[in-house]
Amino acid sequence: MDWSAVVLLLLLPSPCASDDRLVPGKPLSPGATIVSDGGSFALGFFSPANSTPAKLYLGIWYNDIPQLTVVWVANRETPAINSTSSSPTLSLTNTSDLVLSDAGGVFFRRVVAGAAPLLL
Repeated sequence: MDWSAVVLLLLLPSPCASDDRLVPGKPLSPGATIVSDGGSFALGFFSPANSTPAKLYLGIWYNDIPQLTVVWVANRETPAINSTSSSPTLSLTNTSDLVLSDAGGVFFRRVVAGAAPLLL
């Protein structure tokens, strides 16, 4: 077996687009989403119809139906504030901490020891 071909394949970038996962140094911001492999679900920031556009929630919704149908919300009790000076972000640190923050600072931090990039 030609091991150089195997090593080359391991060194090539993943066939997934960089938008398909959350990686350190590339936070998720309003307007961007991470879409699941089959395209059925999306992770991102949204503002419900009964809320102001300045209040954003991080959630997962059905991606393949036209009407926004949210199935999970991370910050249901504390919406992120989308201001002109700073937008909320979801980021993964180099130490695998999952951080949700807005102009007011960090309001959610989850330490995930030894985790790989977040894939949906």
